[in-house]
Amino acid sequence: MTKKQDVGLSVGGPVMREDEARAYAQVGPTKFSAMIKAGEFPPPIMVGSRRKWLVTELDAWLEERKAARHAEVPAVMAAPTAPAKSKVKKLRLRKSVRA
Repeated sequence: MTKKQDVGLSVGGPVMREDEARAYAQVGPTKFSAMIKAGEFPPPIMVGSRRKWLVTELDAWLEERKAARHAEVPAVMAAPTAPAKSKVKKLRLRKSVRA
């Protein structure tokens, strides 16, 4: 397996590289940077000159997102709505009258 295929299956340690953390979050580089700047994603720690993310913090981040999702689901499911009526008009076919 290449490293890109292996991302997410096995971290191999208590920290992740940036590409692994992005794959964990399933976002692209631009969204990843924006989430960090906005405080929506755990900030990196510096290991030498490299940015790393603690696996424990990423796991906690994911659990928080799951909890938030579960908190929103009952409100949505509490008031079921009737299915929308189709706006497709029924066409009436005319019979050809030939003399």
